[in-house]
Amino acid sequence: MPILATDTDHRLRKQALRLKREVVRMATAAGARTVTSKVHEDNAPMLALNRKLGATVERQDPYDSPPNPYLVCTIALV
Repeated sequence: MPILATDTDHRLRKQALRLKREVVRMATAAGARTVTSKVHEDNAPMLALNRKLGATVERQDPYDSPPNPYLVCTIALV
């Protein structure tokens, strides 16, 4: 799974939104049905961005002990 990140110097410039939209566009063009990413539960900006793009956000395995700090964000493609 590729790792995508926005450099700290470029945050708050909507670079992550542009990057994520491009990933969705490329995945759609390739015939994918979903785009899935794992986001740390403390990364509120990225969770909000995924929700803005229509992602469902859920815990990877709610029964993990200790709980896994990463949430799964899934965007369904049409």
